[in-house]
Amino acid sequence: MKVSLSTRLATFSYTKALDYPMFQTSWRAAQFLLRDARRWVFIGYSLPPADYEFKYLLKWVQLSRRDRPELFLVAGGDAAENTRKNYQRFFGSEIKAHLAGLTPNVIDEITCIKT
Repeated sequence: MKVSLSTRLATFSYTKALDYPMFQTSWRAAQFLLRDARRWVFIGYSLPPADYEFKYLLKWVQLSRRDRPELFLVAGGDAAENTRKNYQRFFGSEIKAHLAGLTPNVIDEITCIKT
């Protein structure tokens, strides 16, 4: 029995091949996980304009939920404040931002379980 294999390489462009069946399965799984998650934590991700498919997924899931998720951003470096502003503009809600990087205190805060 012959099995066809293929590869996908990540390219840094606005045109991405997201119609590949394995990507569709991953995106669908992400949709369900995001819908059920109480907390969304973004670590070191600047929410760039080129990721419009991912941004669409995030916004679509956010707006389809009854309750909004808790949003946490962990960023560092010179662009941290601009990244925080990007998130606030995009999500239109209060986001808890930690702009000094991933410190032990931040890890404790984002991993704590509230009852």
